[in-house]
Amino acid sequence: MQAAVMAAISLALTVVLAAVATPMLSREPFLKQNYAGRKIPTSMGVLFIPVFIAAYLVSAGLYPPDGNPVPPPAFILLISGMGFLGFMDDVLGSRAQRGFRGHITALLEGKITTGLFKAAAGLLIALGVSYMIGGPLWEVVLNGFLIALCANLYNLLDIRPGRAIKCFLPVLGLVITVNWSSNHVFASYLLSTGCISIALFYGDLKEKFMLGDAGSNVLGAIIGISVAVSVPPLWRLVVLVAVLALNLLSEAVSFSSIIDSVGALKWIDRLGRKGLEL
Repeated sequence: MQAAVMAAISLALTVVLAAVATPMLSREPFLKQNYAGRKIPTSMGVLFIPVFIAAYLVSAGLYPPDGNPVPPPAFILLISGMGFLGFMDDVLGSRAQRGFRGHITALLEGKITTGLFKAAAGLLIALGVSYMIGGPLWEVVLNGFLIALCANLYNLLDIRPGRAIKCFLPVLGLVITVNWSSNHVFASYLLSTGCISIALFYGDLKEKFMLGDAGSNVLGAIIGISVAVSVPPLWRLVVLVAVLALNLLSEAVSFSSIIDSVGALKWIDRLGRKGLEL
């Protein structure tokens, strides 16, 4: 029942707040140019923060948070911290420096970019959340880097309408299934974030707004923490290496070019997108 309550609140509240926030974000400095050159509102993903907190508070008043491997303050810190850092980069950041290479190059020139600050602060938040989950030091470090690198990976994916959410929902569905019987409260939290992303999906896909780093940062961090509490350490390490490899690959190769070169991926990526015929 807790899952149903959180899901219903998350879905309904996101729809309402998105309708209210869209005109509010349809002005500078919240208008950003998308991949097609159109200026549309960004940072709609910031709604993850108030919506999840509202859903949690209502459910916490009705159901005890017993048996949750992730303390509620840790999950709220993760969503709020990652969402705020992404929002800051959306509004204040520049697209002149991209990727690890661009931010490090700027640092060597004496400039601290918002992207570099977001990455560093995001790692600290991820390590803090990992510490709150518990475990030996090596596991805290492993989980922290996993969460931070997943957040960055979803930032890299979020360069086409709907792509980040399309990559998020299937993975989220898998980890919800894994946690449903043994970690039902945590699965309820994940379901809540899934409902928020579903409510934002149509607007993101049809270019009514962008999730921005405020949203993609949160999506990736949720996947990271889900893997951290659902997968044995050895497999976590395998996932970490794979995610790190994808982050590094993005420095040399465009994910869009890879997706466009594979027929099935191209079809899924473009499915439902505004103005595209498959």
